[in-house]
Amino acid sequence: MTIFTPRIDALIAEFHVMSLAVCAGHQHWAAPIFYVFDPLRARLLFVTDPSTRHGILLGQAGRGVATVSGQDSSIPLLRGLQMEGAVRRLGIEDRELAANLYMARFSIPAHLQPVYWAFTPLYIKATDNRNGFGYKEEWRAE
Repeated sequence: MTIFTPRIDALIAEFHVMSLAVCAGHQHWAAPIFYVFDPLRARLLFVTDPSTRHGILLGQAGRGVATVSGQDSSIPLLRGLQMEGAVRRLGIEDRELAANLYMARFSIPAHLQPVYWAFTPLYIKATDNRNGFGYKEEWRAE
């Protein structure tokens, strides 16, 4: 089942770290964050402490921008995503699902009591130079 487009879905599934940036007021911050894709809800799930600088700003802004990319050093192999979307801390009703998806890919000691968040893309731009230099594909939420 395609959530965004076949290429965008494949890129989201291929990678596992996003650089998430947020701005609230005049404060800006970015952080690299492990994520898992929740295809049933078209969102990226991640864990972060709400007391970190980016956690505080995410709680205030409710929106963010993110990039996901590979680490190839060859320009013809460059591929990745730039995204804008809504960010929210998950409530009790979503925590079990998020924990199951996240823990299937990453291990977190249970005693740390991770706080789960969701990044729901509203706009995505994919770049994939494997399809020709400068190949771009866009997706917008309806």
